Amino acid sequence: MPITNHKNYPFSFSMIDIKNIDPSPYQHRKYFDEESLRELGTSIAQDGLIEPVIVRLQKNGQYQLISGERRLRAIKDYTDMTMIQAKIVVVDDLQARRISAAENLLREDLSAIESIEATIEIIDVEMDKEPEYLTVGKTPLERVVKLLSKLDSIRVSKDRGSMVSKEADDLFHKFMEQVELIFKNLPKPLQWRSFLNNDLILLTDIPSIVQTASVKHGLNKAQTKALAKLEQVSGKVFHEVIQKGFIPFKDQNNNLLPINCSMLFFLYLKTKNLMRYTLFINNFILSNLGVDLLPLVYFKKMAAHYMKGSISDFSKAQYLNFFKDLFCLMKEHSKPSTRIAFLNADFRDFQGIPAFDEDPENAILVLEYANLLETCGWKVTHLIDCPLSTERFTGNMVNRMQEKRTLGIVRRTLIIGKLKYT
Repeated sequence: MPITNHKNYPFSFSMIDIKNIDPSPYQHRKYFDEESLRELGTSIAQDGLIEPVIVRLQKNGQYQLISGERRLRAIKDYTDMTMIQAKIVVVDDLQARRISAAENLLREDLSAIESIEATIEIIDVEMDKEPEYLTVGKTPLERVVKLLSKLDSIRVSKDRGSMVSKEADDLFHKFMEQVELIFKNLPKPLQWRSFLNNDLILLTDIPSIVQTASVKHGLNKAQTKALAKLEQVSGKVFHEVIQKGFIPFKDQNNNLLPINCSMLFFLYLKTKNLMRYTLFINNFILSNLGVDLLPLVYFKKMAAHYMKGSISDFSKAQYLNFFKDLFCLMKEHSKPSTRIAFLNADFRDFQGIPAFDEDPENAILVLEYANLLETCGWKVTHLIDCPLSTERFTGNMVNRMQEKRTLGIVRRTLIIGKLKYT
């Protein structure tokens, strides 16, 4: 049975006074964006609550929240509502913890750190009845890391034909099938070895200050690792990035320009080797009120938002002029050792419509970006073809676009450059 299936538990629906709902003891979410909560509250006040919160009745007569803290907070803080629709489930502590973790993992705005923590919670819940598992660590993270590391070590020894102890062999046969089944039945299935080697390090090897920033800004794994490298090399630059989150840009009238860029990459040089410390600023907008960091979403879902007052609304000339001014501004504020890396595609249309509806005839090429960099005082040193992003397109869409040579399909290129100094 999939771990997320809580419909098999007895349940009923009811309107509950929000004052009678206690917080969830299983909520591991560290950051709630107030502006996002305000928008959600406005939406709920206007259109009603689409999905009820999940609660369970406690012995003291109060209800305990299992899932839906963001919705509950939005109603409490940003509406006049006193009652909320709730799904009341009859579950024990273990089942409540399982539902909370699984529902959390299905959130669309989940950061990499939160996703990993939710996965750990699910694994720990599923292994909770194994006394041998519970003794290997004091926290869910410790227990999951030690169990998966031990299984991987035994697996490697077996694959090499090395002898393993009877105790290790018994542990392997006892837990391997169970672990594989847990990962197979996750809301978003994973390979346990990949989770061990690529995901858990974000919690075990990365400083808490980076983890906090990652959660706050909804960063993915690659972004979080890049931010950790930046913090390791330059704490000062790291704090500037966390505090500002963007490069201020003003137009000719000295007004802050509303922009919306998918990615900006900055590379910093240490000694003579090029070390890449990538700062991803995803879908940000500058306004007189400051910066709103938007979560990664499909372009089509946010098309209307992107088109109004954003860089997507520019003409081709305005678009090129923006990048010319941006590249010059970056040069002005860069050290002699600074390296720049800029990722973009061959095609971009200027019709103010979703990317996959754009006309490739009205476009610019990667080489035009390279020429702009040269004009602005940067010397291009590398042009590197990169894999296409699947952020905005499905596999079938990519295949169709490759045939028609539409946006970003001919190639997506990373342009690396350094400052020109005479």
